[in-house]
Amino acid sequence: MFGDYGHIKRPSLNIPDHYTTNPQAEVLLLDGAPIDNITGVYFQRSATHQQCSAQFPDLPCHLKGGYFEGRNDYVHWK
Repeated sequence: MFGDYGHIKRPSLNIPDHYTTNPQAEVLLLDGAPIDNITGVYFQRSATHQQCSAQFPDLPCHLKGGYFEGRNDYVHWK
């Protein structure tokens, strides 16, 4: 997830070390994850943020639309 991706070399992307190389990278958990292991959830829309906050009051829910914008390496992936 954090190495070169085919012909695309990671240093050419100019992205932070904590970004996955391919922005479409996913981790699938077949058995889910305990809520205690979730350190936070980010939402783009206020309505879904409010729903999460109401349903899970102890879970840090954040309204940060900027997390859903294109990365600076978008040109490599379009």
